[in-house]
Amino acid sequence: MPAPTSLGQPTVGSAGGAPPTESEVLVCHAGTCRRRGAEAVLAEIEELVGEMDGCTVRPSGCQGYCSIGPNAIVRARGKPPRVHVRLRSLEA
Repeated sequence: MPAPTSLGQPTVGSAGGAPPTESEVLVCHAGTCRRRGAEAVLAEIEELVGEMDGCTVRPSGCQGYCSIGPNAIVRARGKPPRVHVRLRSLEA
């Protein structure tokens, strides 16, 4: 599991896979994150991203940060993947 950065936000290095051909947001939908509101977070991100070309939003399996979920990995073209933790919907 990647170590937190100096800002306290974990990052995912090369273990995150090959660079995506488009940007993507992967929202954890495993048990703990789902119980903590991941479904609302996913819906809100999907709404904000809308029909942006070159960006997809989808649920993922466990990302390994259960104690600080819900979580999402953002994989942007040309940049290393980043993990965002303790996400909340605007309505929460």
